[in-house]
Amino acid sequence: MSVKTIDEGIRSQKAEALLKLIKKNPALPIIPLVDYEIVCDDSGRWLASFGEAYVGEYALMDERYYTEREEFKDNYYDRYDDELCERFNYFPWITDYAVTQGKYTKEQLKTNNESEKQLEEYLDKVADKYFIKAILVNIDLPDMVDMPKGGGE
Repeated sequence: MSVKTIDEGIRSQKAEALLKLIKKNPALPIIPLVDYEIVCDDSGRWLASFGEAYVGEYALMDERYYTEREEFKDNYYDRYDDELCERFNYFPWITDYAVTQGKYTKEQLKTNNESEKQLEEYLDKVADKYFIKAILVNIDLPDMVDMPKGGGE
């Protein structure tokens, strides 16, 4: 079996998997996730290949997309940390270490840990509002081996 035949088989399997997901989930949007290496030049159009497709979820915030909830929550917190800390009466510097150094009491740490839990629950709710279930399709770098060459006779 040639490399070209193997590559075509893999592409066919990926296309079939995508079609099955679409048939199983016709109401879901289809979201291409484009590898950053594909669009690193300014030629206007880019050659790519289909990667794996799967049902997952994504969120958009500040012109950036996320497929991982924890990363989203971390960035949301970083963006609004002052407001969130004030709202939930949470002080990230009150830690076990700070208590052992005598800077805060165990009671302050316990209260702060409860505030942190409330903040985490809030961040989960925010993520629930942002994240959308979808069929996610990785768009990867093309395999340049055995790519058809242009330029006819």
